[in-house]
Amino acid sequence: MKKIYILSSVLLCTFASVTAQSTNTEYFVSSSYTRTNLNPALRPANGYVGFPVLTNVSLDYKTNTFNLENFIIPGISDKLDANGKKKAGFIFNKNVDYNTAMKNFSDANFLALDFNATLLGFGFYAGDMFWSFDLSARVLSDFNVPFGFFDFLKKGLQSGSTYDFKDLSISATAFAQTAIGTSFPLMDDNLMVGVKLKVLTGLGAASFNIDRFQFDMASGESKQWMLTTQGTLQVHAPGVKTKPKEGAEGEDEIDTDDIKPAISGWGLGVDLGGVFNLGYISDALENFSVSAAVTDIGGISWDKANTVTLTTNETDIMLIDGDGSIDELSFDEIGDQVKEAMKLHETKDAKNMKGMGLRSKMNIGVDYAFSSFPANVGILSTTHFNPAKTFTELTLGGSIRPFKKGLELGASYSLVYSNFQKFGVSLHLGNFLFISSDYLMPKVNSDFLPVSVKGLNVQLGIAIPLGGHKKKGSIDATPITPKSKKEKPKKEDVPPVEIPVEAPIETPVDVPVETPVNEPVEDPATVTTTTTIQY
Repeated sequence: MKKIYILSSVLLCTFASVTAQSTNTEYFVSSSYTRTNLNPALRPANGYVGFPVLTNVSLDYKTNTFNLENFIIPGISDKLDANGKKKAGFIFNKNVDYNTAMKNFSDANFLALDFNATLLGFGFYAGDMFWSFDLSARVLSDFNVPFGFFDFLKKGLQSGSTYDFKDLSISATAFAQTAIGTSFPLMDDNLMVGVKLKVLTGLGAASFNIDRFQFDMASGESKQWMLTTQGTLQVHAPGVKTKPKEGAEGEDEIDTDDIKPAISGWGLGVDLGGVFNLGYISDALENFSVSAAVTDIGGISWDKANTVTLTTNETDIMLIDGDGSIDELSFDEIGDQVKEAMKLHETKDAKNMKGMGLRSKMNIGVDYAFSSFPANVGILSTTHFNPAKTFTELTLGGSIRPFKKGLELGASYSLVYSNFQKFGVSLHLGNFLFISSDYLMPKVNSDFLPVSVKGLNVQLGIAIPLGGHKKKGSIDATPITPKSKKEKPKKEDVPPVEIPVEAPIETPVDVPVETPVNEPVEDPATVTTTTTIQY
């Protein structure tokens, strides 16, 4: 256990087919607070305060060739089942021809694992800006096997063959991540920009890589079979050191007696993303948006005081100097020669090996939000930049919110990565509890074992919802699309303008005043009464 303590942990994690920081299905779900891990500009509908440890727990396992379908061939075994039919057999069975056994393997055959547990997390709106914070524990591991390794296992020792095991490697990195993210709108809310800064605290790492490992099995007049080797083992951990291996002169091994939990390295990382509403260009496109992000840019610088590096000498060994007959050489003899060639000894001032940092990803999405009912559909391209191999997924997805609040359902379907066999689903209850997976319905055999799936994951979390984005005149957040540009007033919506009209000028009419008849008169003889009307 002392000898390969960390590497054993790597193997255990690598073959544990359980759940990345966020599933691709979450990309399309508006109530998801974890989709900021896929694009920091994708803001959730509400703020949140996560439950400790249960804010977000996820683990993502991916491979390009390591599935049962590539290793188990039905109907080729010499043994019969209960129905009298031939049982399935391993690809290295003598009844499986070479082309059938090797057709699905590539130059780099890898397993990749990304485990994340958010210990503490929260997010909130402050005006137009959204802020988030989380403290997480992460473990990344990779296992890569070159084509030459399977080629050798299938062919065996054959004169005239060359087997190259270069880049056979296994690595694991454990670190704590403290992240602060923010997003804010520009261009009348049509462009959402997001950034997330990460402080990485290295807890430990280990990597073993075959730099050179080649069998040259000559034929014809040549009588020499040659083995060329060179490999490197590097471990980062507080208190790690080496010691001479007992019973092996000139060989060192890892001493884990003094390893303790502590910080052994520091690093920085950053996520960058944006979402643009096409309605800014044309009113006909206001329901469409495009998004792009690059996540986990950065790495960890490990403390040299907590680092040991062991390497083999670059060795050329002559295995046979005779007639080149296979009968003269057994696997045991080759094993002894390889063991001798791969003796490790400590090397000073070695550089940090690859595979001990972050795994960058690039996400590009297109989304359409329906106007008549609360749902959206879209497509997402995800490119994984793994140390062993770069590969791309293409996923259709969407979500629906059947009630105004309290429930959101997401779904996804793979177009490329799992040969049209990957279905995903996401369930969010009241912005409180969610569970999500990109691999809900893998193809299984008669024993209910997944035989063709190239990935397995599941993600879950619990959080207390906070208030959403409150702004006068704003609408509820759509899944990916920011608020579209302000509509111009239509002609028919313009209120009529009232023009004041002056009152008509009336022509005065003189009305004569009659003198009362009964009014007393001083001299009645000289008074006359006259009535006159003027027009």
